[in-house]
Amino acid sequence: MDIAEEEKVQDLLKDIQLDQFYRQIHGKLHITRLSHFDHVTEEDLDDLGMAKPEQRRLFDAVKKAKKKSLFSSFRRKVSF
Repeated sequence: MDIAEEEKVQDLLKDIQLDQFYRQIHGKLHITRLSHFDHVTEEDLDDLGMAKPEQRRLFDAVKKAKKKSLFSSFRRKVSF
């Protein structure tokens, strides 16, 4: 298991004030990295008790984090 990736998930949830869902997201949905959210549905989050506005906030934050990560990895490759 990649601890750094799990910390990214925790940090993302904390940043958008949804860290109270970390234990369920990790335990029930087995999310350990941001890319795993690609397979999460609204129904999955409904089952965790997450409200629709919270779901939108989560999906938006994941999308932004993945874009940022992709851009920074591209920048690292270009700089070498």
